[in-house]
Amino acid sequence: MNKLLKKLNGNIRSLPYIGKKTSERLIFALLETENKKLKEIAEILEQLSQAKTVCSNCGVKSLSSPCEICNNAERDNILCIVENSKELYKMELAGIYNGKYHVLDGVISPFKSKNFDELNIQNLIKRIENEHIKEIIIALSPLPEGEITIRYLIKYLSGIDIKITKMAVGIPIGQFLENADEITLKSALSGRINAKD
Repeated sequence: MNKLLKKLNGNIRSLPYIGKKTSERLIFALLETENKKLKEIAEILEQLSQAKTVCSNCGVKSLSSPCEICNNAERDNILCIVENSKELYKMELAGIYNGKYHVLDGVISPFKSKNFDELNIQNLIKRIENEHIKEIIIALSPLPEGEITIRYLIKYLSGIDIKITKMAVGIPIGQFLENADEITLKSALSGRINAKD
């Protein structure tokens, strides 16, 4: 493999979830792709590298700040709290929710030495008040770290008189929310339960 392809292989493999075989398949696919299409992909990646940012309102990795979701006045006054941008986009692509989001950018994790104050919570209460939020849905993966974070969130929001729910059964214990299929997500969202119980 020549230097350029080795460099490309190294960069592709540095991406999350990309292993050796997937990287090789992508390289072969690119080699078989017409130059016009390669240039188009390169231009899109260049635009992405210049435009990507983090929404100053909800914390999602986006191409604008505020993001398109936060700028959409037709979204419901419900706030879904998710762990990361990937989970937000998973819910959006499933088309099962029309409210707003708040991205924590992680969960409490003793293993990663991440505590509650390091999560994206600085403007959370202000958002709830300013955006007239009627319900908060906590949509965190049913893992020990997610459950601990839910307890901290409920305590943090205890001074606000607002309905707080969490995703119901449907997401198996120990499974990341981002790995759930659309039907499971829809079931867990529609059957949400009171988080304060």
